[in-house]
Amino acid sequence: MMAAHNPPSENHPSQQSLRGLDWLNFFLAGVLTGFGPFVALHLAKQSWTKEDVGFVLTISVLTGMAVQVPSGELLDMVRSKRPLVTLGIATIGFAALILALWPNFIPVLIA
Repeated sequence: MMAAHNPPSENHPSQQSLRGLDWLNFFLAGVLTGFGPFVALHLAKQSWTKEDVGFVLTISVLTGMAVQVPSGELLDMVRSKRPLVTLGIATIGFAALILALWPNFIPVLIA
């Protein structure tokens, strides 16, 4: 016997939507977990000093911590989250391009 198909209400997202969000979080966490070590190795191959690599990674972590709460607040306030998630993913891609194409101190620090 099949269960009746009930459309998701305005307050409850569909199971498909929740499953998609789970997979998005899973893959983004994987990408971001590997991003720091990749950056360190890539910059070391570009003849960066350990101090400069450590400084850039420290700024990256501190920036991430500083924007985490305001970003979460923004996501909670916004009704349509998809554009913000897309912007976040595009930002990660843009930062990776900067690291690959311009591995100089200031562009990497901004990325």
